[in-house]
Amino acid sequence: QQRLVFIATMTCTTFQCIQLLALLSVCKAQVFTLAPLPYAYNALEPTIDTETMQLHHDKHHAAYLTTLNAAMATMSQNESAKYLTNLTAENLVRRISEVPSGVYTSVRNGGGGFVNHNLFWNCMTPGGSALNLSSPLGSRILSQWTSLEAFKKDFNDSATKVFGSGWAWLVADSANAFRLSVMSTPNQDSPWMQAGLVPLLALDVWEHAYYLKYRNVRATYVTAWWGVVNWTGVEQRYALALGSPTLPTVAPNLITRSSGADRPRPALALLLLAAAAAAAMGP
Repeated sequence: QQRLVFIATMTCTTFQCIQLLALLSVCKAQVFTLAPLPYAYNALEPTIDTETMQLHHDKHHAAYLTTLNAAMATMSQNESAKYLTNLTAENLVRRISEVPSGVYTSVRNGGGGFVNHNLFWNCMTPGGSALNLSSPLGSRILSQWTSLEAFKKDFNDSATKVFGSGWAWLVADSANAFRLSVMSTPNQDSPWMQAGLVPLLALDVWEHAYYLKYRNVRATYVTAWWGVVNWTGVEQRYALALGSPTLPTVAPNLITRSSGADRPRPALALLLLAAAAAAAMGP
């Protein structure tokens, strides 16, 4: 990387060098990456159509990531906030009250959208999976709602009654013996932002999540969605929450932060080479 910077700067004007180094600084600060879907784009058909999955993941989710990374770059230049750039995305969102006012909205919306979607993709699996009613999660649902169907009705009501855009959730409260509750949040707000809450199951009810197939009939989308719910993953998240009550939990194999070692260096190299080539051709 240092060699590429040297080559590029040797062919750049002073102004171009300044632009290039500024861009390099931003690239180095982009510590979060967009993980691929855990299944093919068409894997959730016919419940969720292929085009919706492509647009939702590659455009909408990616846009939240871009917003978050820009905020991270800004915070990395702020001595009093730099420590926040060392947190996982979930812990950053959980500590939203510590984020500087200048990037607060970006972290709230971009960070919230990023972690919410990371969980959402892992809440689904092709064909769905059954809830083990004898598991800690299954037993707790039966204890609090008497039946799985009663729980689903409560969840469906929460999802369909979200005004405008938002999410429906099943969460565990680490401050209350991991009691379960159904809740909703507006926009990209996340349960991570509320002390003690651990999100287990997430349903995106923004129109971009369902409009191509279901148009404005959200209730039909919500009902159909149960056919692809990954209950095995939800059970695992609840078990992790019970085992680590003080730490945010994520879906198994879900990585939302990349280390310096696995940042996409090839893309950066191409960027620098392209900049050098452009500079060599003239201003």
